[in-house]
Amino acid sequence: INAEYMGGIMSTVLSLLWIIHIFVYNITKYDGFLNSAFVELNGVFSFLGVVAYAIFTFYLLWATVKGVLKVGMRLLFFEVHPMKVGDTLMNSFLFNCALILIVSVSVTQFAAQSFRVYAAATAVDSLFVTYIESLKGVGYAFRYFQYALLGVVIVSLLPLVLCRRRGED
Repeated sequence: INAEYMGGIMSTVLSLLWIIHIFVYNITKYDGFLNSAFVELNGVFSFLGVVAYAIFTFYLLWATVKGVLKVGMRLLFFEVHPMKVGDTLMNSFLFNCALILIVSVSVTQFAAQSFRVYAAATAVDSLFVTYIESLKGVGYAFRYFQYALLGVVIVSLLPLVLCRRRGED
């Protein structure tokens, strides 16, 4: 088994665990799921929970950046700012960098909301969860952000599975 297949298997497992966690914890508040797993891992060895938290958060950030670079602001039938190896304009590069910077704050906020039990009483929890949810209008939108995220996951998964071209990375 080569590294590409192992990366695909690990990415599939992490993606499925993220989707299950969003349903079980973020939407239904039924169980802590990954939060409970991180707390249990801290009980085994104090650094294991932090490593697992970092793996899930960095994977979400990596998948988001990969999606931004792959899509390149694709609107219906044309691309606005494509990222192509050896053929990327400077304004496209700067646009995609700005988009990644904006998205990274959203990923951090989403991770803080998703792992609220594990990261309780931290600066990230106070800033992104407590203070932002208290803002009028903005807090209401952040509570329902995960529904839009699941919709984007489903909508983007269908073309990737059905329309995969050979030679793409």
